[in-house]
Amino acid sequence: CAAAVGYAELKRIMGNENVIAASAGFPGSRTEFLFNKFNVPMPKVIEDVRPRVEDVMNTSPVVVYQGQTLLEAMEYIKDSQMSRLPVINDQGIFLGMVSLFDLAERMFQKDRSSGFDEDGEGVISRGVNTSIALAAKTLNARVSSLGCDKNDISEHNVYVGAMSLERLKTDVLKGNSGNLVVVVGDRSDVHEALVDAGIYMMIVTGSAGIDLDLIRKAKENGTTILQTPFDSATAVRRLKFSQPVELMKQKEVTVLSARNKLSDIYRQLMSKMAENFPVCDSDNMLLGALTKADLDQEPPVNLVLVDHNELDHAVKGASEVPVIEIMDHHRLGISPTDKPIVVTNDVVGSTSTLVVEQYRKFGYDPSPEIAGILMGGVVTDTLYLRSPTSTERDKIAIEYLEKLCGVKAKTLLDEIFSVGSVIANQTQKKVVSQDKKNYKTDIFSFSVSQVEESGFENFEASKEALFSELVNIVESEGMDFAALLVTDVVYENSLLLVAGRQKIINALPFSKINDNLFDLPDILSRKKQLLPTLLKAFEKV
Repeated sequence: CAAAVGYAELKRIMGNENVIAASAGFPGSRTEFLFNKFNVPMPKVIEDVRPRVEDVMNTSPVVVYQGQTLLEAMEYIKDSQMSRLPVINDQGIFLGMVSLFDLAERMFQKDRSSGFDEDGEGVISRGVNTSIALAAKTLNARVSSLGCDKNDISEHNVYVGAMSLERLKTDVLKGNSGNLVVVVGDRSDVHEALVDAGIYMMIVTGSAGIDLDLIRKAKENGTTILQTPFDSATAVRRLKFSQPVELMKQKEVTVLSARNKLSDIYRQLMSKMAENFPVCDSDNMLLGALTKADLDQEPPVNLVLVDHNELDHAVKGASEVPVIEIMDHHRLGISPTDKPIVVTNDVVGSTSTLVVEQYRKFGYDPSPEIAGILMGGVVTDTLYLRSPTSTERDKIAIEYLEKLCGVKAKTLLDEIFSVGSVIANQTQKKVVSQDKKNYKTDIFSFSVSQVEESGFENFEASKEALFSELVNIVESEGMDFAALLVTDVVYENSLLLVAGRQKIINALPFSKINDNLFDLPDILSRKKQLLPTLLKAFEKV
């Protein structure tokens, strides 16, 4: 944590924006003490960096509102160049999707009752759900007579009146006229017959004039009259699209959550015909929209791996985002990268030492607060230069940091280890998992956890429960071997608790205390002392 926070601060000083120091797990109490002592905020805990829908979705998609017409939806689809759009209400609640394909089908749909076409040879019937207000809006029409509430939406049979008056009366007006909508040109005899019949709406095309007395009669009979500049064929086509969009929305729609991982939904979405998908919260509020093209966007997160370089040790999803830099002092297990990256990997006792050297290389001094946590990183990693991984460079870093933060390194180490026993104050699961490293050879996979204590008393009281946690790691993670290195920082000795395949345990070259516990005198470093010995033992197996 200390190295990551210190390096992120250097990046910001050097002008890099949007740099965040993060921890892949919750730091322990000693780390929390160190950061609190120097008044440095704890790093953000990010356990998974796999790209999610919220990282790439369009948060301001083109939408169609409830109550708008299909004609308006068609215009929005054309302008947005999307094949379909979300329909929402005034509160932003998602109602469904309106599709270009459904609108096209409606445009070419035929529903003829008498075999005549809509260019004027006879009559054509078609059901339309609309209101007077929507019809007038779609037809750019003037309302000359209003027969009822202009906002009431109901279904109507639409006819084109392009026949003789006698045929009109026998074929159109013979039934219920209360739901009839007739589109007619400049024919006063037909106008009068329709008003006398009290039809629901008469649409007069070509801006044809209407007798004022007839308008008065229409108001008395409850007939609405619209006057539109369009011809009859155009008026009928547009009238079909005066229907409110919510009556034609797609109800069976794949709705995404903003927290969906792209890798989890990729195949599902790519198998669908649709090109875009709504993103909603738990209350069905529309948050945005995701297209198939968004699935292939460059991930919004770039990683700098600090104090590790193997993806097995990294935060979940590290393999799905670009790793652009590594700052580490462990063995190399770097996975192949698509592009060249910056790698700083050197033989020192602490990655915090490498971070200090970066500050000095570029001519900056860390603030007293950052210097304090970096010194905490160096002294705990090297056990104040007693660990066999310690180098002269770690010593130089400590001397430099002491001057900047005004605290003695030995005093700081004593304070950190006086915070309390990790084993006594944490659950057994957290003791085993908080500093756990996973490794792989050509044949075996294994993990080694480490915890530092002042004496072995607390370990002795918890070793059976800790052994059970190691067994759980072996079984749940499919490991061949799992170990916990318990290091006594006062007397500089360690114990190794192990679980796993018996032939691996039998090959360990350590002094056995019992079947699953070994004595490791003078061993302090997992990286430099324990791991090489384990790898040699595995080769023999």
